[in-house]
Amino acid sequence: TIPMSDPGDFLIEPVPLDVYVPPKNVEALSGIATLLEEVGRGPEMLVCAMSLLKAAPVLSLKHVELLCAAFKLNIDSHRGALRLLRVDGTSDESYLNDIKADSERDIRAICEDAIKLLPPILERLRSPETDAASHVLLHTMIGDYQRYLCDSIDAGPDAVPRNQAECSYKTAARLADEWLPAAHPLRLGVALNRSIFYYEVMKSPEQGVDIAKQAFVEANVIIDALVPNERVHAQAVLDRLRENVSLWTDEEDDHQNTK
Repeated sequence: TIPMSDPGDFLIEPVPLDVYVPPKNVEALSGIATLLEEVGRGPEMLVCAMSLLKAAPVLSLKHVELLCAAFKLNIDSHRGALRLLRVDGTSDESYLNDIKADSERDIRAICEDAIKLLPPILERLRSPETDAASHVLLHTMIGDYQRYLCDSIDAGPDAVPRNQAECSYKTAARLADEWLPAAHPLRLGVALNRSIFYYEVMKSPEQGVDIAKQAFVEANVIIDALVPNERVHAQAVLDRLRENVSLWTDEEDDHQNTK
C-alpha cells in the first residue's frame, strides 16, 4: 500500500481536526466529513476526508466521493471569483490585478494538492472490474485539476498540464466506456468535463461538441432503465450536455457568420 500524504503536507491551510476526529474511526470520519460538506467548511472537510482515506483498510466509492466533494468545496469559490474578475472592470486596475493574482495563486495551490494526492489513491483501489466507478471518478478528477491549473496559468498548447489533463480524461473515458452503462452519472460526467476541456482549453470546438452529443444520444436511449436516484443525477448531467451543445453550436454559428 502506498502511504497517504500527511494533511500537513498540503498547501491549503485547514483548521486542524485532530482534537475531535477519531484517528482511526472510519464511520465517524465519514459522518463528520459529510456534515462539514453540508455546512460548507472546505479546508476542514479536506483534512477529514484525507484522514478517512488513511484510516480505511479498503477504499470505497463513498470515500472517493467525499474527497472529490472536499476539493470541489475548496476550489469552486476561487474559480467563480476568478471568472468574475476576468470579465468585470474597475476604476482601480492595479487593485483588480492584485485580487486576480491572489485567486490564481489559490487555485494553483489547490490544484497542485489534488494532483499530488490523487495518483497514490489510484494504487489503493480495487481493480476496475470490482470498482470501476472509483477509477473513473479519480481519473476524471485528475483531469479536472490539470484543466483548472491550465486555466489559472494560461497554459500554452504544449503545456504539461494540458497534455496530462487530456491523458487523464482519455483514461477515464476508456474505463467508463468499458465498465459503466451509457447513462451512468459518472460516465456522463466524464463526457461533460472532457467536452468542456476540448472546447475551452484545447480550443477544439468540434471535438467538444461531438463528445457531448455522442454521450447525450447514447444515454438518452437507456436513461429510463436506471434506478430513480441514479436517474435524477444522470438527467442533471444530460441537461448540462444539451445546454452546452446548444450554446457552443450557437457560438460557432456566430463565429462563422462574422468571418
